[in-house]
Amino acid sequence: MWQCDVCGSTHSHQEVVSEVFNIDGRPVLVENIPARICDRCSEATFSRETTEKIRHLVHDDVRPARTIHMDVFAYQ
Repeated sequence: MWQCDVCGSTHSHQEVVSEVFNIDGRPVLVENIPARICDRCSEATFSRETTEKIRHLVHDDVRPARTIHMDVFAYQ
């Protein structure tokens, strides 16, 4: 049975999400990631297969779907 690593809830639903990863000091956006979302705290959890595909996308010679400009804000 699935259990959230953050809050311990066992209730979740499937959803497609986007995440920004910091790869070698640069932000990389990965869209349309299938994820399990905790119904209590909204933490996204990825399957092992999904995690491996994301790793392949951002670390291997895969061309990005597109490049975007991103604003950066510093919370101080």
